[in-house]
Amino acid sequence: MTTGTIPITGDAEADRLLTENPLALLIGMLLDQQVPMGWAFRGPFTLKERLGGSLDAETIAAMGPDKIEAVFRDKPAMHRYPGSMGRRTHALSAYVVEHYGGDAGAIWRGARRRTKRRCRHAISGCIGAGSCSAFPASVRSWPFFG
Repeated sequence: MTTGTIPITGDAEADRLLTENPLALLIGMLLDQQVPMGWAFRGPFTLKERLGGSLDAETIAAMGPDKIEAVFRDKPAMHRYPGSMGRRTHALSAYVVEHYGGDAGAIWRGARRRTKRRCRHAISGCIGAGSCSAFPASVRSWPFFG
């Protein structure tokens, strides 16, 4: 059970997904580049819809970068730079599968001092350090971050 939402997308379901699915939050952080914040953080919900209602790292990683890129390019495009963000989302998901067994919440879980470093490492340079600094303190109380 979540304790609240992040009211930034303008869509209650998309906001709820950010608190219920740790991969959604990571993807939102990844997409928060060169687009309005609300659009970036609505991206995981849009991706979930385009993937048939499921958003998990294993599915995205198994699809391959070209297929995810095509999903990002479908009209309307999911990002200002759908090709590169699609490939980065695939790389992020593959990293989460390889290093965290597909559990994106494990990046933060139980990691108070190491949170920023783990976040930076997990996203392999895909997003700026500022995003990693901004979120850990606010999300530590969410259930999936333990």
